Amino acid sequence: MKRFSFVIPTYQGKKLVKNTLEALNYQEGYYSKDYEVILVDDGSTDGTGEHIKGVNRNYHMKYIYIERNAESSRAKARNQGWKAAEGEIIIFIDGDILVKKDYLMELDRCYGLDKDILVIGNRIMLGEDLSYESVLNRTAMEGRIFSMDRRSQLESRYYKYYRFSYNINYQLYPWLDVFSCNMAVPRSWLERTGGFDESFKGWGLEDVEVGYNMYKKGIKIVLNSKLEVFHQNHPGSDSLKLSKKKYGDIDKNIGHFLKKHPEAFTASENLIYKVLKGLAEIDLTPRKKLFSKRVTLDFMDKSTLADLKRTVMEYSAQKDIRLKIIDHLEETDLDIWVQLLGKRESTPQYVPVSKRKEFRRLLGFTRRLIYWCFVAKRLLLKSLSRGQTYLASHEWVTD
Repeated sequence: MKRFSFVIPTYQGKKLVKNTLEALNYQEGYYSKDYEVILVDDGSTDGTGEHIKGVNRNYHMKYIYIERNAESSRAKARNQGWKAAEGEIIIFIDGDILVKKDYLMELDRCYGLDKDILVIGNRIMLGEDLSYESVLNRTAMEGRIFSMDRRSQLESRYYKYYRFSYNINYQLYPWLDVFSCNMAVPRSWLERTGGFDESFKGWGLEDVEVGYNMYKKGIKIVLNSKLEVFHQNHPGSDSLKLSKKKYGDIDKNIGHFLKKHPEAFTASENLIYKVLKGLAEIDLTPRKKLFSKRVTLDFMDKSTLADLKRTVMEYSAQKDIRLKIIDHLEETDLDIWVQLLGKRESTPQYVPVSKRKEFRRLLGFTRRLIYWCFVAKRLLLKSLSRGQTYLASHEWVTD
């Protein structure tokens, strides 16, 4: 039995998926005995099967072709993929995704701490087309940096994590961030929950519902900030925006989700529709008293890790503590460990310094100032409408 199986659905995207498959040849320290790829072709007529022949040099690949019909869906394709897989851990990525060479290493880092976790990572949107040759010779992946005017490369989750925390449990609904463009889960959990609901048609929410079902049954969701993937540019590929077609799909899928899971949200149905379509926000973080005690822990010395963990356990067990961990090293299991604690009386925020610097560099000083003014205004309006006060500050303060 293999350790990992990549499940990749594709449709009419032979050039993109060939790049995706090529990038999977370069996993450092992993070979064909360790991982496989299940490519599920959801009825392509562009010659995908012929186009990708021979691309898998370092891993075994199964190519599954499904005839296109009225019942075709992303959920159905992914279900056929994971059911045909041999791996203990099933990895879902899209057919336009490029993974980094340490992808499996980062997953092993997570699963070495806990087997019953669903791991998610973020996505960087590439603004230019990539040739197969640039992926083959690795120039597409090595040394890539952001430019100051390319904030569009970041999907919305980056903003949320920067503003709140890279501890996914700091959010009220961690499962809302389960996107199948970059996620991994034990096969046993897919078998336990039945996988994807094939009633979801078109675009949206079939992956979020998988996360919700597993979360209800006790799986822990872990965000690995180092498990980033690249989303290839292609016509109509702007996944940060909803087209008219996607709006229609997601309207139906939201309705299906809420009918199945009326207990999932406490907000009004109208607001939930807007939130899931990116047209509104709800407060996704725990409320704190205005003058709650603030505790900020700067982790700068690896030898103090055990002491830091004890301190985190102590403070997080107390109510109304604004507990923040700033990781200056990012060389230990701290980022995963803090999420395995789950929700606490005072769930700690976790801030990896490299991500904070990266985001600030992208945003620039002026944009950053505008951003925080916008955040402060929004929080003030929320506090006035609810009769409560929220403290809007991005400075690190220790009591």
